[in-house]
Amino acid sequence: MRRVFVIGVGNYLLGDEGVGVHVINRMKGGSLPEGVEVVDGGVGGLFLLEFFEKADKVILVDAVLGGGKPGDIYVIKPEELESG
Repeated sequence: MRRVFVIGVGNYLLGDEGVGVHVINRMKGGSLPEGVEVVDGGVGGLFLLEFFEKADKVILVDAVLGGGKPGDIYVIKPEELESG
């Protein structure tokens, strides 16, 4: 079975910075497809690596400075990220 983790990251004490955690908390109450798990990553850091190792796909939900207006949604694919 395919394994997908949706990980919300951020610090909800810092307003918009916590959007990822808020999204995950809302998803926990809903129905998810088989094989999809939600994870409250908080300000997790390195402990989140285990999810990347076990997953077929990882979706991160986080706040970004994207140049748009508050609430805009960005989809950033791995190949679009700078390495370093």
